[in-house]
Amino acid sequence: MQAVNYTYYTTDYNGTRFSDETTFNRYEKMAERYINRYGEFDFTEDSGKDCICAVSDSLYDYDKIAVSSAGKQSESVAGYSVTYSTNQSIKKELNRQIIDLINLYFGDGAVSIITGVSRHVQ
Repeated sequence: MQAVNYTYYTTDYNGTRFSDETTFNRYEKMAERYINRYGEFDFTEDSGKDCICAVSDSLYDYDKIAVSSAGKQSESVAGYSVTYSTNQSIKKELNRQIIDLINLYFGDGAVSIITGVSRHVQ
């Protein structure tokens, strides 16, 4: 069962990334799966629903970045050196961001940033 519906996303969370319900539903489902990789969390409270919305937004942003070629990470002019970020480094940052969001909405320490292990007990 879907934990967050499009009405909650647009009205209570005030989300703006998704312009249609079908796209939101796809990302909402993905967000739940990502969050559940780190433990079992309660999505019945607003904090849990907001976490799903925030992770859905992050996943949407990740897809936008991944589709457009890997971005420039650094550039040096004098010696002319350019470094591009890879999709793998972007994905690693996404996972770190998801852990940060889980800790924001469920409390610091819900998931260890270093190990990715949940310390959250219901």
